[in-house]
Amino acid sequence: MSDVKNETLFNDVISIDKNINISGLTLLSLWNIIGSPLSYSVEWPRDRLMPLRSNSVVVVYTRSGYGQIHLKNGNIIRVQDHCVVFIDPLEISHYFCCGRLWALNWMEMITSGSIFLPLGQVIDLDATSSLNEVNKAMDEIRCDSDARNRLGVARINKLIYEWLTYAVVNKPQHDAEKQTLRVIEQIHLNIRKKWRISDLSQIIPCSESQLRKLFLRYTKQTPKDYILEAKLNYAHASIVHKNTPIYQLANELNFYDSFHFSKAFKAKFGVNPSSCYNNK
Repeated sequence: MSDVKNETLFNDVISIDKNINISGLTLLSLWNIIGSPLSYSVEWPRDRLMPLRSNSVVVVYTRSGYGQIHLKNGNIIRVQDHCVVFIDPLEISHYFCCGRLWALNWMEMITSGSIFLPLGQVIDLDATSSLNEVNKAMDEIRCDSDARNRLGVARINKLIYEWLTYAVVNKPQHDAEKQTLRVIEQIHLNIRKKWRISDLSQIIPCSESQLRKLFLRYTKQTPKDYILEAKLNYAHASIVHKNTPIYQLANELNFYDSFHFSKAFKAKFGVNPSSCYNNK
């Protein structure tokens, strides 16, 4: 038993107590873990800080080492070295380190809108810049400054979309769902752009009519409606957490004017944008 106790297990967690939604993702918690084969074996949901939320997803970013994540349906997800995997938390049974020290970041988040995630697919990463970005994000989220907190969450969300790009590259281009994801990823990464359907259709590429069919099939929205919702979600987070002026958001997000922006905002959220400002 003494050998087991001497095995170090670093388990540092940050709980996000502010509901910061950026580009359709809301980070709930961020774990920094180093587990040994002798000490790191977890029956889900022992590591959880809070009850499951609707539309939640677990993101496991493996920096080094080797681990296994077992699902309730009997499938086993094997992660090794530099990779990431998205998992439905309701499907997780248990997970453990095997063979070498498993260094990982375990993230929990919820999604809004229609963001398609390649659940269960182990995505190999060919760059190590993600590690530095995650470390910076953890330092920023720990700060007392709301601005730094928001920057840290934005940094994580940017990484998520970068990782999704790797998944699209690794999948056949004829996969219609992944093609739609590729377009959605560009919308969120360039949220301030005045998108035209013709611009979006060139990303895949496909005809404009085919793009509309893809969006209706996978998001239940037209491209125009999806873009509007994405922009309004971004605006809401910018107002609540950054006090960005209405006129600035209307201009940045390419609304006709502040009146049209406020009208669209109220139609979605049920309140005027001016009522959402933090007056502390």
